[in-house]
Amino acid sequence: MTLNFARHSDEEMQAAAAATDAHVASHSRLAQAIEGCWWVFHELTDVPPVTEDTLFSGNLAAIREAENEVKTSFTLARLGLYRQAMASLRSGLELGLLAGRGSGSRRYSGLVARDSAHTIEP
Repeated sequence: MTLNFARHSDEEMQAAAAATDAHVASHSRLAQAIEGCWWVFHELTDVPPVTEDTLFSGNLAAIREAENEVKTSFTLARLGLYRQAMASLRSGLELGLLAGRGSGSRRYSGLVARDSAHTIEP
């Protein structure tokens, strides 16, 4: 049994992806901005230090899940599913905030010090 009435057709999805790719390709500044935002987020996923204590503790799970949500957001936006993309992006950003509040972090004037050996003074 096919539920064609309950899903987007493959042709619609491929057409939306092709139109998005063409739009981004014709606007180099947009492509650079998207790539820049992605690499900033990707680099931030490497901020939490990996030590013997945190390797298997689950503290890194939130940041990895946030990365997956942001990737999903980009994919959904490319396919024209903008509302779902925004929901996924919000989820990714919220997970990123949770990851930044991991155990052992202290806040100083908006900056986060992650270990006791290196502190940031306001």
